[in-house]
Amino acid sequence: MAEFLRRDSDIARRWWLSMDTETVKVGDRYQAWQISLVDQDTGEEVMNEFLTHDCKGDCSCARAGRRMTGRIGPQELIEKLEAKGITGESTRFIAWATGDHDCAVMRDFFGGANFPSCFEKDRLLLPYHEFRRNLPKSFPLRLGEVFEMLFPDDPLYYQWHDALADAQMQRKIIQAFEPAQKAGQAGREGRARLRVLIQGRESTIGRHLV
Repeated sequence: MAEFLRRDSDIARRWWLSMDTETVKVGDRYQAWQISLVDQDTGEEVMNEFLTHDCKGDCSCARAGRRMTGRIGPQELIEKLEAKGITGESTRFIAWATGDHDCAVMRDFFGGANFPSCFEKDRLLLPYHEFRRNLPKSFPLRLGEVFEMLFPDDPLYYQWHDALADAQMQRKIIQAFEPAQKAGQAGREGRARLRVLIQGRESTIGRHLV
């Protein structure tokens, strides 16, 4: 987390992207069928691709409907990543997860070998743990639930479980709490804004961050 918070002074100027994948369970493994990347600082949609996978009649990709205009394979995705300048050296991913599930399913997508280095586990930031650390275990921390608490009127909530919407939601959540993570810089004004934002939830989700 510290590397992310210090990104403005990062000589390497790494590109921080909120990432989300949608998956389907095939046998005893999960396969990715959608990957979306959003620029953490600007909110720009960097990538939203549907992927080849072992799709069956009950596959969860069916809810994408007409948006499934094309599916790309590993080599095509590599070319798109390279064209965007997304590499292990230049880029870091942020994912709302307890582990590296998103990167793991992408490594499998590339066959488990010769995958782009940006999908290595150590290139991934998991802010979920910053939230979970001092909250009751029963407190809900699923992405959509946290987002609805913070942004109750935002229509993004109704697209929960679409990879692009999820990447956008986690970006907004992280943005909302970044001033508190930078407490030394944010000061009382930043903390007060967050107390308003969480709308009386400071005894739960806000207390340990604000």
